[in-house]
Amino acid sequence: MLEKLLRIIQNHYKIISAFVLGILVSGIVVYAETILAGKDVSYDNSQSHSSYNNVQGAIEDLYQRSDLSSGSCTEGQSNFIVAYIYDPSTCLTGAESTCKVTTCYKNKNVGSCEAGTIIEYRVNDSTIKTFHVLHDDGIEITMQQRESTIYNVVWNDYDDKTKGPVTVLSKLEEATKDWKNVKTQTYTMGTTDFNGTNSYTGCSYIKGSSDVATCTMNVYTLEKRSGKSRLITVQEALKLGCQYIAPHTCPNFMNNYLYNSINNGGTMDDKHLENGASNNSGYWTMNTISSSDNHVFAIVNDSSISRSFTTKDLNRSVRAVVVVSK
Repeated sequence: MLEKLLRIIQNHYKIISAFVLGILVSGIVVYAETILAGKDVSYDNSQSHSSYNNVQGAIEDLYQRSDLSSGSCTEGQSNFIVAYIYDPSTCLTGAESTCKVTTCYKNKNVGSCEAGTIIEYRVNDSTIKTFHVLHDDGIEITMQQRESTIYNVVWNDYDDKTKGPVTVLSKLEEATKDWKNVKTQTYTMGTTDFNGTNSYTGCSYIKGSSDVATCTMNVYTLEKRSGKSRLITVQEALKLGCQYIAPHTCPNFMNNYLYNSINNGGTMDDKHLENGASNNSGYWTMNTISSSDNHVFAIVNDSSISRSFTTKDLNRSVRAVVVVSK
């Protein structure tokens, strides 16, 4: 228990420092026979990510975020730095001053962390990443990294969709192998369904329609894989409202940080070029088109599902999908 408490203190030392400073300030003002309430003592929240800018609010925020209010300190929750309620108008990235803090990850009810919820999470001892919630089953949260994890990466090197996303998966697994605080995912493409969707790797499509959901066959299958992260599936994107070649159907958090996303409801453009390769205007999914065309589905910067005409398209990036315990 002492070790866990020390970790809380380490994670929130700025808030605690503000608390101590508040006491000192209060002592001074009391000596001057003037009572100054904690809510009237300003607090710089730019580093702590607290939603409050006064000492009283910051202390109460720490009390809730540390889980001391329930008389316990949950080990897994110590990796959650802060979470914000997603709102495309007031809190799209988690960096906006209008964001509101949520502790939904402490709630064991299904869906308590709604899709889009922004979570800053400590993936290992030295690294914090920002994610958006895709699914919350009450026990585990499936999240996708806010920005791309790897840029200018091909789906596979064979220009053959029947081989599956072996190149991009290998690179993603390598890039996230030290994310020890996220769960290892073990799955078999063509057999495993993710978050209550079907398991098929091949999907047909009708322009401007969610009928891209007719994923009824396996274009490829892969042997069982284990890794700290994976790609999003078309089926998961459809559950979030995305449609095929139908701009602005995906939630804005899904296309934000892509090249030219600012012109499509986003607020940030990510790296445009890396190593002289093409602009990253989309990121890969697990799925291919079930017709004879050698096309692979991607989430693109106009906030919809689209396709790449080759598995070797360097115009694509990848965003890590991870699973963590609540």
